[in-house]
Order: sequence, then C-alpha cells, then structure tokens
Amino acid sequence: MESKQSPLKIKPHRAAGQSVQEELDKLRDDWMEKGSLATIAVVLLLLELWQWLWKIQPSPIGAAIVCVPLFFYSIYQMTGLRSQIKNLKQGFAGEKIVGEKLENLRTLGYRVFHDLVGNQFNVDHVLVGPAGVFAVETKTWSKGKGEKIESDGELIWKNGIEVKSNPIDQAKAQARWLHKLIKEITNENVFVQPVIVFPGWWVECKVSEPQTLVLNPDQLEGVLKKFPARLEQKDIGFIANRLEFLARESKS
Repeated sequence: MESKQSPLKIKPHRAAGQSVQEELDKLRDDWMEKGSLATIAVVLLLLELWQWLWKIQPSPIGAAIVCVPLFFYSIYQMTGLRSQIKNLKQGFAGEKIVGEKLENLRTLGYRVFHDLVGNQFNVDHVLVGPAGVFAVETKTWSKGKGEKIESDGELIWKNGIEVKSNPIDQAKAQARWLHKLIKEITNENVFVQPVIVFPGWWVECKVSEPQTLVLNPDQLEGVLKKFPARLEQKDIGFIANRLEFLARESKS
C-alpha cells in the first residue's frame, strides 16, 4: 500500500516567539518527568508500608532510603522548572505582542519576519523596509511600579542601576549575523540596525543617535518614520524574498 504524505508543499512561517514556545514545551515535558519520579517514589514507599502493615516481610527503611531523597530531589527540580516556565510564558507573551505591533508596519512598506533561527540562537523579529533592515530583540522583563529603562545605545540602566548582563551586546551580535547572512544570500552589503524593545516599560534614550535603538515597541513606528530612505522597493523585495525561505519552518 502506498504511504500517505502531507499535501502541504511548503512549511509555514515560524511564529513570533516560537523558539520560546518550543523551549517551554521542553520544560513542561521535563516537569512531567520530574513529577512522575516524585509519584513513583511515593507509590513505592506506600507499597512498602502496606506490606509492613500486613506482615508481608516489608523493608520500609530501605525503601525510605531510596524514595525519600528521590521525592525531595524531584520536588526541588520541579520548583526550579516552575520558575523557568513562568519566565518563558512571560517572554512568549511579550514576543507575541511585539510581533503583532510589527505587523502593523506592513502598511509603511515593511516586510516582517519572526523567529529567524541561527546556530543555537534566534532573532526574534526582522524588518526589511524603506529605512533599511532591523534586527529586533524583545526583552519582557518583570518590573515594579514606577521603574523605567534608560539607555545611551551602549549601556542600559534599569531603574537607575546599570544592567550587567547587557542585552545590547546580544542585539549587536544578532545584527552582525544577519548582516553576514544577507550578504551571503544576496551579495548586498546592507547595514542591519540592532533594536531592543521592552514591552510594557517606559523607555528613555539619553542620546539623539544611539548605535542600538532601545525602545518601547509603541515608539518604533515613530522612530522609523524619522529615518531617511535607505532601500528602494526593488531592494526591499529582493532581500525579503531571499529571507523568505529562511523564515519558514525549518524543523521537521
């Protein structure tokens, strides 16, 4: 009998935040695995206790030596995974919100791609349009009342305190990777502007022309309108069409 295959000839575009969703699914599987270990530990211990109560030559002390540490180890692991799941869910929601806002930029002539996958990393969003090419990184940080983000394009301050693990370094590295990729697939030497957006935050820039744009996503459209035109429509279409294949689902 002839094997059946999917009628789909091409794979769908990756969704905004899909890498986060995939990582979240892995963590949920890990959570279930640790939960299963804890359940097995309890069942084994209860079984031994039942045998002991009914004089069936039990060895609850031996079972306790094995099962009690296993139970508490599993609970400890599950507690850590719960925190990771919470952070990933928040990050996923942030990427989805930013992705929806970026989709509105299509009316300004921009092509929008989400979750462009590199080697063990991903670029959350890519814009190709009149003002050029933009690699957009989303940071959905938790915040307290009245807190704000400040930046000079090189450093970031969270509520007046410098952020040590500076995400600008990550944004620049992703922009360099995207620049190299575009040059390889189009032979065009196009500058890629790194951008970091903080959904839900009040964001202030301390300089007029920062090397890396650090914004609230609601500010992005206004900033793009101030940029001079760098790409003609034929260039936008050429670059975007080359990125089209890479922006599609690459995993089986």
